[in-house]
Amino acid sequence: MRFADARPRRRAVPDALSVPLVGVVFLLLLFFLLSAGLPPHPPGPLDLPAGPGPVDAGGGAVLFLDAEGGLAFGALRGPAVFRALPAGRAVEIRADRGVSASALAHVLARLAEAGIAEARLVTVTP
Repeated sequence: MRFADARPRRRAVPDALSVPLVGVVFLLLLFFLLSAGLPPHPPGPLDLPAGPGPVDAGGGAVLFLDAEGGLAFGALRGPAVFRALPAGRAVEIRADRGVSASALAHVLARLAEAGIAEARLVTVTP
């Protein structure tokens, strides 16, 4: 028995083009995640000082300065960081709020001797 308004049912056929499209979207997502890079981690606990607003050096090298005046750049520690920093580029200094002003001034003087064009101290909003 067949009703007048009944339509023949179509079988659900998976779209053949959607499977490769999902793969392409996944690869693009993976590419953008890997090309963005990860921000560097401090070698130890770091309490950034408060300032008028967050400051970012915009992709420069990141130099960490702990409360005792210890320096870190990537895997390097101590005075060796000044030889490894790229001359003529901006450096982002992430210093602990407990570091003395004289230690920070000494680091800035050493950065100038190493040929660093610009140094910015990273702060957080209070």
